[in-house]
Amino acid sequence: MGINSGLCKVGNFGTENRLDYTLLGLAVNLASRLESSAESNEILLSEDTYGLVKDTVHCIDKGQISIKGFSEPVNVYSAIDLHKHLKADYPTAAEKQPIA
Repeated sequence: MGINSGLCKVGNFGTENRLDYTLLGLAVNLASRLESSAESNEILLSEDTYGLVKDTVHCIDKGQISIKGFSEPVNVYSAIDLHKHLKADYPTAAEKQPIA
């Protein structure tokens, strides 16, 4: 899965005889390219999306990748889990029980 945040055009496009509801724009193209670059069961985020979710979603920085149609490499992050889920899996020092 690929997720990007940005502006796009949404609506019915085409002719009077054939209208298609679709999304257009650079943000949509990047999301599609991220989806194509993602491995099985992976969620890739653009830097713009990472900036919006970094306090909620634990991500790994995957560095820059070249994306078809973009002149510069794109910073990409892989979503791992929600921070609150990770905290539940790893108890704090106060919650740990001593081994008897």
